[in-house]
Formats: sequence, C-alpha cells, structure tokens
Amino acid sequence: EELERNAARVDRGQWPAPVLDFYLGKLDVDRLREDAGRGPADDIARRLCEADFYVGELLNHSGKDVEGRRILQAVMDRCRPIDVVFAAAQAELSGKPDPN
Repeated sequence: EELERNAARVDRGQWPAPVLDFYLGKLDVDRLREDAGRGPADDIARRLCEADFYVGELLNHSGKDVEGRRILQAVMDRCRPIDVVFAAAQAELSGKPDPN
C-alpha cells in the first residue's frame, strides 16, 4: 500500500514510472523493457540497464535466485561501470551465494 501511495505521486509519463508499475504488478517484463526503450537515444541504454536490474532484483528477492542472478550478471556484462545499477548488481551478486 505504501509503494502504491508513493507511486501515485510520480509523473506517469516520466522514467522510472514504468519500474514502479512493474513492481506494482501493472506491467510485465516485456512491457517494462519496451517502455525503457523509448525516449531520447542517449537514455535508452541506461534505461534498459535500469529495467533489467530491477527485474533481476525482484526475481532475486522472490525466490527465483537463478533467474535473478542471471539477469543481474547480464547487467554487469552489458552496462557501464559508471551506471548506478552496475554497482548495485555487483553488490547483489556478491551478497548472496550462487544457488547452483
């Protein structure tokens, strides 16, 4: 309920509103990535990295560790080290042992 209340205050036409909608169950992964791929060309790669990070994070904390870790590793492989989500993915991967 708290997330929903706070998300209602975010401009729905601006990034990262689709991430909030994903966390609230209003968007699926494909639609989240589609929304991340819109907007200024300079922002698309960063937004896709952010979208993938939040998908991986949700899976990782929802008992779907293998898939979540795979996506978080892809964030590290594809995103720039200066992106905030790069360091966040790195921290997530180092904080939990690999379930395999």
